[in-house]
Amino acid sequence: MATIYFELNGVKTTMQCQRNEKMKTICNKYAWKVGKNINNLFFVYNGDTLRGDLMELSFEEKANNIDRERNKMELLVVNESKDIKENEIIIKPKEVICPECKENIRINIKDYKIKLFECKNGHNIDMLFNEFEKTQYIYESKIICDNCFSVNKSNTYENKFFKCNKCKPNLCPLCNNNHDKSHESIDYDIKNYTCEEHNEIYTSYCKTCKKNICTICLEAHNNHDTVLYKLIDINKKKEELKELRTKIDKMK
Repeated sequence: MATIYFELNGVKTTMQCQRNEKMKTICNKYAWKVGKNINNLFFVYNGDTLRGDLMELSFEEKANNIDRERNKMELLVVNESKDIKENEIIIKPKEVICPECKENIRINIKDYKIKLFECKNGHNIDMLFNEFEKTQYIYESKIICDNCFSVNKSNTYENKFFKCNKCKPNLCPLCNNNHDKSHESIDYDIKNYTCEEHNEIYTSYCKTCKKNICTICLEAHNNHDTVLYKLIDINKKKEELKELRTKIDKMK
């Protein structure tokens, strides 16, 4: 048996299922249990909206390696009639994001409380574990072209969007093609990994300035306390992630 945690509007519902049970069957049982019309609900797991062929997968087939091992899965439930349109695309970034501005942000965990701090816009947020997960999703329809104001990231081909690193607007593919050719624009999906000044991928972190820097930036930070990303102990980070998941499990 496996355990599924559904969360709709902050309300969590726990259900049991067989590991070979299809996601479609599991979600239908949830909708019946909470008295909702299954046709009005979207189920989001690990950044994927479960629809079509994904609903035909079993828990065993869909769960990631960590969830398969711990026999648990968490699904965010979104009510279509209140929250999103039918073609909405919801993604879960690989990095921790600020609930306010959706930029990268640092995270610290102590006494089952989460502190988010040092995003590029200076936001500092304290929250509980059960509040954190639902802040880590992005609705792509809300990423709108700052030039034409009529196109959003969810309705472009392959969801492509761009950002100009000089004048800072988000641009749809057409507006990007017509944008000032002397400016450097980058793929929107890698904006958090690219230096706005030099258009190079970040390679280091400056602890003195508390910011990501690229290879060209290094000279200006010569006397600062910097660390190369490639020297970060990956195994240590994996252990920290495992410890975090253990703490989250204890809260359930």
